[in-house]
Amino acid sequence: MSRGSQTRRAANGRHKGPTPRRRVEPTEPESSGRTTAPKVRRYLFRPTWHKWMGALLLIGGFVLFFACLFNVGGIHKYGGHVWYLVGFAIAASSSWWFGLFDPPL
Repeated sequence: MSRGSQTRRAANGRHKGPTPRRRVEPTEPESSGRTTAPKVRRYLFRPTWHKWMGALLLIGGFVLFFACLFNVGGIHKYGGHVWYLVGFAIAASSSWWFGLFDPPL
């Protein structure tokens, strides 16, 4: 073969024949503003031990409230009617353990 046949060019200066293959290095796709973040799993309810703790506080608060209501054991001698508020506060604190104040999903 002659050197002229290997480098034949068309009238516009391009090579005739098949185009050489280009090697493309694999790259990671660029992040764009249109991608969404992966979904984070969030639970509607708290773990089981939280539910047990909330249940114990709720029951304890109700027991203390009704013990004050019926003056069980002469509880009014030891602070009067403040035990109504203490029982109510203990029962109300169980709402956090049940997840009442968690943000919505």
